[in-house]
Amino acid sequence: MMRIFITGATGFIGQNLIKRIVNTSHEVIALSRSCRREDLITAENIEYVYDDLFNFYHLLKYSYGCDALIHLAGITSYYDIMNNPYAAYDCSIQGITNILRICEINKISTLFFSSSGKVYEKCDKEIPMSESYPTNPSTWMGKIKYQVEQLIQLYSAINPNKTVIITRIFNAYGWKQNNKFLIPKLISSLDGKKICVCNDNSKRDYVYINDIVTAVLLLIENPEAGYNVYNIGSGIGLNISQIINIFEKITHKKLNIEFSSHENRINEGKYECADIAKIKFKGWEPAYNFEMGLTEMLINVL
Repeated sequence: MMRIFITGATGFIGQNLIKRIVNTSHEVIALSRSCRREDLITAENIEYVYDDLFNFYHLLKYSYGCDALIHLAGITSYYDIMNNPYAAYDCSIQGITNILRICEINKISTLFFSSSGKVYEKCDKEIPMSESYPTNPSTWMGKIKYQVEQLIQLYSAINPNKTVIITRIFNAYGWKQNNKFLIPKLISSLDGKKICVCNDNSKRDYVYINDIVTAVLLLIENPEAGYNVYNIGSGIGLNISQIINIFEKITHKKLNIEFSSHENRINEGKYECADIAKIKFKGWEPAYNFEMGLTEMLINVL
């Protein structure tokens, strides 16, 4: 049994993780900026606290006595980051500075950070990216995540006996995801509403949230001292046409989609797919392919 402090606990990954932890012996202190959610997962082993990453002394109090800290908080929507990169930067850099300090002071032995496949150099060839692939991010999200990774790596060098886990998560999807992301956006078009997406034939690696949660728990429940980086993905790249075909096959509906070159993200590579051999060696592999994950997601949201 562990006592775990989770930041970003009411976000997409956070709520799915807590949903799974409810059925374990772990205790959770769940940090959220807002207490106005009526759909939060509650249980005897889950305690919510309401504050933000900038309040160092409150974070220090909430995390006292914890064995592990899972840092999920951050601004991850492409459009939110592009519209206000300074807010995303402040949240990430000031946030991780406080997180590292409380890990040190409260002697928290395991630190987990959810990074992104966007930290890798843009790629236009169909080559899966391993953890040793060059880290030269071309997007704001990738740049910010990589800055946080570097600060955590320095912390790990100072504290080599602690467990530090970085997961580079590729394109997550599933229950509770915000409608600003592609898959929920496509689901919203099932009622006939027109949506605009790009069709540049780029391929992305989509990994289902249940598989992500399984990986998170595997890694924190089987800690290894030192700085550990793992890709989390499906290992399969899909383009928008393939995704739409799977949607229409499952739902037997025609999506109302307008393709636009204005939506293209010219600073991103044509191929973003994870090499997941390293985390497979730890005993994890995806239980869901895209069709299986989407089918389960549709059951939950429709």
